[in-house]
Amino acid sequence: MVIEESHKYGDIVQGAFYDSYRNLTLKHIMGLTWALKYCSQSQLVLKIDDDIFVNFPLLDQYLAENYPKSTSDPLIVRVNHKMIACFVQKRMKVLRNTTSKWFVSPNEFPEDYFPDFCSGWGYLTTMFTINDLLKQVPNNLPPFWIDDVYVTGILREINSDIVLESMNKWFNIDVLNLYKWIEMQRFKYKWRYLFSNTNGDIALLQSSFRLNKLCYAREEKCMCCFPPFKRLEENKLLKPIKPHADIRMYKISN
Repeated sequence: MVIEESHKYGDIVQGAFYDSYRNLTLKHIMGLTWALKYCSQSQLVLKIDDDIFVNFPLLDQYLAENYPKSTSDPLIVRVNHKMIACFVQKRMKVLRNTTSKWFVSPNEFPEDYFPDFCSGWGYLTTMFTINDLLKQVPNNLPPFWIDDVYVTGILREINSDIVLESMNKWFNIDVLNLYKWIEMQRFKYKWRYLFSNTNGDIALLQSSFRLNKLCYAREEKCMCCFPPFKRLEENKLLKPIKPHADIRMYKISN
């Protein structure tokens, strides 16, 4: 079935490892390696979990305003070649509770706090950054199993030139906001966030994409923006969010 879909749609990138929860770091690194090899001319790469609602119309606007490919305006700063833009997690405490899904033993990670890293929900980065991150992957040591911590925290810290750019205010981490937008405010308000958690609710994900598409199709009737929720600034998640990662390429048009 997998081979048949690959031949028919060409949409599968497969690695030689068991696809398990503890091997997500291998999947993450494999995805970045594939992107660097086959999409090296892309200006930006969006890595996203498959259960995250992405507001693509707003994302297109955000990219055009913040990462212009070319501009005559000297006040507009072009893309920082060594950056990761994301929901930044600062000083997250390592969980030592053996009953936790995210339990980390001192042998796995001896420090009490993780280095600053990006939530696994999704992030924007450049090929320059990916290239530098992959250079830091050791050949003879197993990677740390929490992939977002390992890739955007541990590997990034080795290369201190890579900057984390906070997009925290553009992330909706409360899935109830998304339910309320769909159930209470149908076709009245635009969704104000770029990325939204769905807690793996595929029906919610599909409804969100459909409603958002309809709202932008009848833009004159969709007010900005969905009340009464305020964008989050520097809120912390209580635990790492584990992805089933997808890699999406963006090439900024002229």
